[in-house]
Amino acid sequence: MPRPPVIAGLVIVALLAGLGVWLFFSPGWAVALLRERVQRDMGRDIEVTGGAHVEFFPELAIRIDGLRLPGPAGMDADLMTAVSLRLPASFAGLLGHDVDLNGARLEGAKINLLIDEMGRVTWSTAAGNSVGAIRFLIDDGTLGVSDLRNGQSFTLARVNAAVNIGEGGDLQAEGSAAINGLVASLQAYVKNVARVAVAGSPAELSLAVPALSLSFNGRLSTAGVIGLAGTVTALGPDLRAALQWAGGAPGGILGLKGFTLSGALDGAGRIFAVHGVEVSVDNIAAKGEMTLDYRADVPRLLAQVAAGAINLDPYLPQLSATTGDWGRAPLGFEALRGLDAAVTADTPDLGLRGLHTGPARVTAVVARGRLEAKIAAVSGSQADVMLDGSGLVPGFAAAFRSNDAQGILSRLAGISWLEGAGNLSASLTASGVSQQEMVASLKGQAELALGQGRIRGFDIVKALAAVSRAIQQGWSAPGETPFATLAASFAIADGIATVKSLKLDQPALSMTAGGDIDLLRRAVDLRADPRLVTGANGETSGLPVAVVVKGPWAAPRLYPDMADILSKPQAAYEALKAQGLPAAGGN
Repeated sequence: MPRPPVIAGLVIVALLAGLGVWLFFSPGWAVALLRERVQRDMGRDIEVTGGAHVEFFPELAIRIDGLRLPGPAGMDADLMTAVSLRLPASFAGLLGHDVDLNGARLEGAKINLLIDEMGRVTWSTAAGNSVGAIRFLIDDGTLGVSDLRNGQSFTLARVNAAVNIGEGGDLQAEGSAAINGLVASLQAYVKNVARVAVAGSPAELSLAVPALSLSFNGRLSTAGVIGLAGTVTALGPDLRAALQWAGGAPGGILGLKGFTLSGALDGAGRIFAVHGVEVSVDNIAAKGEMTLDYRADVPRLLAQVAAGAINLDPYLPQLSATTGDWGRAPLGFEALRGLDAAVTADTPDLGLRGLHTGPARVTAVVARGRLEAKIAAVSGSQADVMLDGSGLVPGFAAAFRSNDAQGILSRLAGISWLEGAGNLSASLTASGVSQQEMVASLKGQAELALGQGRIRGFDIVKALAAVSRAIQQGWSAPGETPFATLAASFAIADGIATVKSLKLDQPALSMTAGGDIDLLRRAVDLRADPRLVTGANGETSGLPVAVVVKGPWAAPRLYPDMADILSKPQAAYEALKAQGLPAAGGN
């Protein structure tokens, strides 16, 4: 049986061992070290509500739960709260009450970089304090940046980053975060964090998401407003996706691919100007000035650039048009919503469906889904165009004057039999979800003036000169009808162009005409009075009845306006003779 002194000794040893184990596994001293370090570097106290614990898995560490770091004196906002802070530890450190704060891991941290109405910032340090060198990790954190002076704010969620703060106050961070629903790779360098809120500090920032890679090198400042001044580069495979990610919402699916941008960035609050910008998109290169303004609900792009040749075809929907059908595919005007813009571009050529303006200035304003554009070509052609995609039914309006009338008629309307140099002017409005509906609702007026041209496929002079024989044999006079001038004016309503006047003149022929042109069906129904000039004093002769020009406008038929002229030409010929038709071979 042990003697009492031995038992007493064993009890004392057990008590000492228990006290050592308790001290080993209750590292409250780590909280004191943390508070001391924060007080020294930041000039404020950090609160700990959950205590400290030793963990053995996945590594030996001290876990401090429930942290709160308030902002500087006078500010109600916290700089940070965190679910826990894990400090890597060793057995020797635990026994010696020594732990290295480098490598600490902040879990579930909410970091609040706030600038209040007076310009005070939550990350400032007490006068004379400088943050010592430290490295730490952020796991699944949130970073919020707010400027109460102008309401500017943004949030980075699911932040996972390695942060390194140097003795001189420089900061480096690298990692990832969720921004506007996408995970972005991030890198940041600030030479002096303390100077950001004063005179600004040199900084480098870069981020990458699938649609955009962006980098900045210059100066970061929060004095007055959050400001960036330096060089910026951006590139990506899809400009529309990049703008949608950045807060705009341009619709549509056509064009806006493969873009690059570089220039001198001057960002102040919600406005980002790029001076001397060099930008390319869809192989269109441009240089000039550009601004992206986020102050309104819908971002606004302002730009004044000198561009290369611009082809509009990639931005127009495939209209599925066929002969006699203008196309029923939706026009896609909703692509105008989600991003407002005011753009002026000087281009050496503007192309559309094979038409070319030559050197021109394009001025376009997009606001709330409505585009108003003005095109002024050096050649004299000009157009004012409105596309309205703000409502359920798209709208269109255009007032234009082109000195390439033949190009418009052949390439846009499919009329290849009428040639000549001259002008086409029109003032038109329409509405509809497809080109077919637009043409059916078209209304307005138009004027055509051509000179030194020809009507291909039919020789009116030859046909009239041999009208008797031609009618009996089937009226056909292959060839062409040259003219010195052709002038016409039209009134348009519900897709029907009514000919108000049409006059063709050449030395041997004079012709007037009237009737309708069905724009929807691409058909003509005209009555013409062609007359040969037969006398030295301008005397003329022609048919005693009008000539019908009827059928698809790509290849209309011409015949005298008499019943049975095509099915019973001989009877019709006899009727014409009774009305004064000259005999065969006559003038």
